Amino acid sequence: LCTVTGSEVSNAVRLCTVTTDRVHLRRGKWYFEFTTRVPPSVTARICVGWVDRHFHADWTSERGVGDDRHSWGFVVPTGTKRFDGDATQLTSTRVGFGAVVGCLCDLDARTVSFSVNGRWLGDDATA
Repeated sequence: LCTVTGSEVSNAVRLCTVTTDRVHLRRGKWYFEFTTRVPPSVTARICVGWVDRHFHADWTSERGVGDDRHSWGFVVPTGTKRFDGDATQLTSTRVGFGAVVGCLCDLDARTVSFSVNGRWLGDDATA
C-alpha cells in the first residue's frame, strides 16, 4: 500500500504501484519521467511503467505493474524491468535519490523503454 499526494509517493511498504484512470492511448509515442525521492534508508520498491486496458492490480496478492502480461514496469531502486512476473536487470547501479527515470511507450512499434538520468537501458521490451 502506498499513498500518492500530487506527485509525491509515500508509505510504500513493499512494492508500490500507481496507475492513472481514464487515459486511453491507441497510437504514437508517449513518454513521462519522474525524479526519485526514495531515501536510501527506505527498503520499499516503487514500480512504474505502462499498463494496457486489461491490467488489474490486486493489492491482496501484491500484484502490480510488471506482474502480468498486461503491464511493463521499471523498479526503483533495483533498476530491473518487469513483465509477466519476470525481472531483467537493466543496470548494475542502484537507482538512487534524485535520479530521473524516463518511461517511453511506442505504441506503433509496440515497445517499452526505460532510461535513468538520460541514459537508455537495455533493449526495448516488446509490448
